[in-house]
Amino acid sequence: MKLIKKYRNFLLIVFVILLLIHFVLKDNYPLISTVFYSTPLITIIFSGIILCFIFYRKRKLVLLLSALLTLLTFYFFNNYYFNNKASVKNTTSLVFWNVAKKEHFPIEIISNIIREHNPNILSFVEAVDVSNEDLNTLNKLHSEFEFKVLEGNMLIGIKGSIIETNYLSKSDNYRFNFIKALVKNKELSILMTDLYASPLKDKTEAFEQIALYNKTHSFDFILGDFNTPYESIHFKQLKNNFTSFHSKSNGFTATWPFGIPLLELDQIWISKKFNPIKLNKHYFQNSSDHALLVASYQ
Repeated sequence: MKLIKKYRNFLLIVFVILLLIHFVLKDNYPLISTVFYSTPLITIIFSGIILCFIFYRKRKLVLLLSALLTLLTFYFFNNYYFNNKASVKNTTSLVFWNVAKKEHFPIEIISNIIREHNPNILSFVEAVDVSNEDLNTLNKLHSEFEFKVLEGNMLIGIKGSIIETNYLSKSDNYRFNFIKALVKNKELSILMTDLYASPLKDKTEAFEQIALYNKTHSFDFILGDFNTPYESIHFKQLKNNFTSFHSKSNGFTATWPFGIPLLELDQIWISKKFNPIKLNKHYFQNSSDHALLVASYQ
């Protein structure tokens, strides 16, 4: 306790700095970005609660902190929790899931999702060691899809046909797969992404490459594990041409880790020629610590 009292003013300064980074500085600067990625808003709110206990004898300060924490909590639920009751009738859907490098590919879960949501596109990253037997099983159970294992440990399933795929990567930075497909006699283009997970890595180059690649390929969907929170400045590059499913979520927007609403790392962005309707999340703890996303659109 003596140690805490000795450094409590320092802890208060750190709290203010974390707020400044989260709302103002963000990941504009490489060194600061590490702190930004590591301290989502919910952790800042909890650290503020701890400060209230540390400064419990400072009545005015505690009242000020309490008011601030109330505002932050309201902001958190207003921006990161949505009760989306939109009907998904007469919509089309797609699935994205980071299956988290599990050796056993979860075919039974995927089959249940197909029966429940009837998607046209199935996409998976960190799908390590998808065997020929797995592919044969998928093709047998869901012959309406064309499945293809892609470079970079990705898997795509199209209810229709795959026209072409192209792989682009930079070691320890990003992995992209561009897929052109035919669904219901309409051509669609998809960019699947998997960015390097370390918060020490600058994401600028990866997002610049996405923007550059879009100029030559004109994506309908950009989806993947960005390993970058939704609040990042880097997503500004996508907002001119794409709409995020962030505000269409049903429940907490965070996708990682399982059961704790910390970070929205897995995201789906859709071309503005489509209308996003709803984003459902499913959690399968034994198969992945990432949420499985089902995006419905018109």
